[in-house]
Amino acid sequence: MNIEMNSVQPDPVSVVGVIGSLRKASANRLVFEAATELVEAGMSLMEAPISTVPFYNGDIEERGDPASVLALKAAVREADAVIFFTPEYNGGLPAVIKNALDWLSRRSGDEGSAIAGKPVGVVAVTPGRHGATRVRDEMAKAVAAVKAEHFENSLGVSSINHITEAGVLVDPEARENLRAWLAEFHGFIASREQGE
Repeated sequence: MNIEMNSVQPDPVSVVGVIGSLRKASANRLVFEAATELVEAGMSLMEAPISTVPFYNGDIEERGDPASVLALKAAVREADAVIFFTPEYNGGLPAVIKNALDWLSRRSGDEGSAIAGKPVGVVAVTPGRHGATRVRDEMAKAVAAVKAEHFENSLGVSSINHITEAGVLVDPEARENLRAWLAEFHGFIASREQGE
């Protein structure tokens, strides 16, 4: 008697990316696009758009979350983890990233914060040579403030203008660093899930 065993493949780890620059051809979008190609087979990466999310305003919230806010919260709530791809503006956090975090931390009806307890990774992209260390530090504080699980090994992508061609991340070392970081973040997500 032959018995066939069907191996059940686990669902891929779902990650949403939040891009902290609204420009269509931004360096952060370029790195996000590279990341979608470099994630491991057991991990998916999709964008959670924030370009139409209004600045947080209690009066707006009282009337009910706008559709763009509801979509952002749903994308984050349904995902296993979040990666913020962020520039460094004047040594700090872009307003759109802080705004997204503010909305995500707020309750919606009977549902609590969409981001509390969620594993969060940070990729900072800069034309400079020092890995956008200041915004990575600011992101660590902001992520802790909304009670998410911060992956301490953030990634800085430096000299972005010298490692791209025609809107594509082409530098082999930069691509390998990004691939390796994504694998480490994948492991961090798995470790959080095993600890639950």
